[in-house]
Order: sequence, then structure tokens, then C-alpha cells
Amino acid sequence: MIAHLRASKPLVRLRVPFTLSRSEIDDVERGSKDSDWDPVKDAAKKLAFVEDRAIFEGYGAASIEGIRSASSNPALQLPADVRDFPDVISQALSELRLAGWTGPMRCCCRPTPTPRSARPPNTGIRSASICAGWSTTTSSGRPPSTAPSC
Repeated sequence: MIAHLRASKPLVRLRVPFTLSRSEIDDVERGSKDSDWDPVKDAAKKLAFVEDRAIFEGYGAASIEGIRSASSNPALQLPADVRDFPDVISQALSELRLAGWTGPMRCCCRPTPTPRSARPPNTGIRSASICAGWSTTTSSGRPPSTAPSC
């Protein structure tokens, strides 16, 4: 017999009520490509934002510690210009390596700059493309973070 002790966290069930008309559902079943499923999309978007916030900021009512608060490394500030993100991200990666982290990592950035990093929209550079493919997630699901304040 083999026994393993597993640590677990409380399960959080999130729900966002939405309403669809029966005719919209029937239209899709008949092959319609233009049915109004915006209520479903809006509910999914709300859930995604709540999940992201719980992951990064935490959710005390469910005993979820966010990545930012769990990090033992100081937060780095992002520059005003998104084109300067790679310098700060490189600094964060260097600090993690100097602290002894050799495992996989993931850079998490918003797909568009926030007002703090706002710039003319026609410059053609998006933070997601700058950060894409730089690293991978940890196997434990809890990456070490020198997370820039995105």
C-alpha cells in the first residue's frame, strides 16, 4: 500500500448569471451564424477578470494568496513606455536567477498598456508581443515572482 498526503485549498465556485432567449439558442441549432450570445461572452469575461485578480492579488475569503503578496522579491516598477518593458523584465529574470531560481518561469503582461504606460495607439508594439514566449510556467503552478506591477 502506498499513501500520499496532499495539501489542498478550498474550492471557489464563481457564478455570473446571464439570460439567453430560447429563440437564440434554437437559431444556433439551426445553423445561424449571427445569434446574439453577448450575455454569455460578457459573463465569461467577468469570470476571467475575477480569476485573474484572485491569482495575482489573492482572494482572502477563499484563503488564496496572490502571486504578488507571496513573492519574497521586491516588486519592480514598469516604465511609462511599453517599449522599455524588456529591460525591466530582464532585470526581474536576473534577480530570480541570482536568488537561485533555475526553474521555468512565465512573464505575465496585459495585452495592452495600462493608462500608466499609455502611449499613442499607432506605435504597433503590444506588451503581449514583447513578452510572448520568454518563459514557461512552474510545475507547481505557483511561479516565483519578481512581478513588475503590471
